[in-house]
Amino acid sequence: MKTILSSILFALITLSSGIAWAETAEIKVGIFTTDPKMIEDIGKVMDYVSKKVKKLRDGDIDAGIFGSAPAFISFKEEIAEPIARPEIRKSSVYYGYWLTLKESGLKKIEDFKGKRFAYVDPYTSAGYLFPRAAVKEKGFDPDNFFGTVKFSKTHEAAIQMLLNGSVDGCAAKDTAYKKFIDTNIELKDRINIIEIAGPFPERTITISKRVDEGIRKKVKEALLKMDSDPEGKKVLMETGHSRYIETTRDDFTAIEKILNVLKVWKGLE
Repeated sequence: MKTILSSILFALITLSSGIAWAETAEIKVGIFTTDPKMIEDIGKVMDYVSKKVKKLRDGDIDAGIFGSAPAFISFKEEIAEPIARPEIRKSSVYYGYWLTLKESGLKKIEDFKGKRFAYVDPYTSAGYLFPRAAVKEKGFDPDNFFGTVKFSKTHEAAIQMLLNGSVDGCAAKDTAYKKFIDTNIELKDRINIIEIAGPFPERTITISKRVDEGIRKKVKEALLKMDSDPEGKKVLMETGHSRYIETTRDDFTAIEKILNVLKVWKGLE
């Protein structure tokens, strides 16, 4: 756990390690994802912003698009400032679900001791940090609680592993779960939600504190006004976003609690 979270902080401090890149003429952006569609979408958004805000370049990387945990760590460690995040299908947050099949007979977290479990990825709040904190809050060591752990890489794949019997339980975003239910309504009668955590803010755009405060304000303004600008509306439509909304430290209460349970700050000392 210490190694994983230390690597997150290292990537945030250097803002150059383990991050996919989307670069425009004016903005160099680090994205904590390997999803090519997300990289393409963010590239379009930042291309738009670069037209509205000139000379945004101060260092190796100016902005980052992070999940809730890396984003929270970035501003807690005074590395960057959270600016905005997108609304996707009228929602700007997600929840973590701990899932199992009803036929398994597993009804509470304690029942999963020694069982097979699927995490998503070590950097995910819903797919990794949340279930580990839930186990720890029950008085168990998350490193030795499950009999077998697997990493699915995507939230959808974690649920699929549960459905095909590869694991006894999994953690995933509520949005991934709802996609399965929307296309296979009968699955609602097969899957049990054991625990829920959140809300976690979606894909927060953060700006390095090396960037001039005035420029940061202009970037924020450009993002928040996208839905009232014809060109901005076009980009939002292309990327499947409704609009961008302001994001502050108060939006990270749930992930802050989880990181405190896991004693992340002690582990990063």
